[in-house]
Amino acid sequence: MFKKLTLLAIFAMCSLYVQAQENESNDKPSKFGFTAGYIQSELNSEYINKTDQPIPFSTVPIGGEGLFLGVTFDAEIAKDLGVSSEFLWAFTYNGAHHWRLNTLLKYRLFSSKFHLLAGPEIKMIDSDAPNNDHGNRFGLNVTGGLEYDISNRYSVYFKYSEELTNRYNGGVLEDDYKGSYSGFRLGLKFKF
Repeated sequence: MFKKLTLLAIFAMCSLYVQAQENESNDKPSKFGFTAGYIQSELNSEYINKTDQPIPFSTVPIGGEGLFLGVTFDAEIAKDLGVSSEFLWAFTYNGAHHWRLNTLLKYRLFSSKFHLLAGPEIKMIDSDAPNNDHGNRFGLNVTGGLEYDISNRYSVYFKYSEELTNRYNGGVLEDDYKGSYSGFRLGLKFKF
């Protein structure tokens, strides 16, 4: 519980810092909005035996494809540099649900409508998800992507995330499996 509150506090402080920068200069817009789209996630796991030779593990307890909904906050820090934060709820067709919270740096490419995105993301799997009895609920991802501004209010994006933490604790012997999630999402943002 303490980890959740700490992470939410960090997210709030980052958002307030960006808002304070906007209020000082009055020319750097920040926009709240909504986002939705398609998500695909997969657990990459392997069995570790005494000789440290990986044996593929075919069961994927949480993963698959589905949809996501969320809120977003974008802020401009400098002419070509900004911050993009999201809080998402994703649900896959196999019944797994998870939450994602990220704050990414957003860099405008060549003064165009394209932006590079990169930064950390926290992913929490719902405790009611199928086969979640032998996995860690929290994970830390590194996320990167590309966003295109259709207009001042709409943008589309593609993001890929790779988890840095070991999510899977289980098997016949304690910790004889290791695994982490990777995935991508395609989304549409509406900013107001």
